[in-house]
Amino acid sequence: AQAVFLNQFATVADKEIRELVFRLRHADGTYRWFLTQGTVFRRNAHNIPTQIICITQDITQLKEAEFALRDTLGQL
Repeated sequence: AQAVFLNQFATVADKEIRELVFRLRHADGTYRWFLTQGTVFRRNAHNIPTQIICITQDITQLKEAEFALRDTLGQL
């Protein structure tokens, strides 16, 4: 998923933000959810992105609340 995310920047417009939600396994065996948002930071003379800048946030609590809400609504 991360490789596909990075490849998207070959065609992304300036100032366009791309997002990726994914989960990783923590050393203690639990899974954590993350949201990465990125944009092109620098391009070469041929307008090809050479650097991107990303911000990644731990959204585990948000995803757990989302799953709990779905479970609750599914029981109604």
